[in-house]
Amino acid sequence: MDKNEKFLRSLSRSLRDKVEAKLTLLLLKQLDDLDVKKLKGNKGYRVRVGKIRILFRLDQNKNPEIFFVGFRDSVTYSHHC
Repeated sequence: MDKNEKFLRSLSRSLRDKVEAKLTLLLLKQLDDLDVKKLKGNKGYRVRVGKIRILFRLDQNKNPEIFFVGFRDSVTYSHHC
């Protein structure tokens, strides 16, 4: 089990459902339905779900590659991008 899966399992059921709904939209490439913001530089993008951030990159085929799911803190963007 990777860190993202472990984090999701630690959430309350209602919060996990919200995050999983956003992840589903992201994986279905329905980015217009999400609060997506490009990160500075060429580091990727983020989606907000309350205090939780989903960080991802788009590959050559515009498929999202999720590399971080977790609470936003002072090092979220510097250590995971």
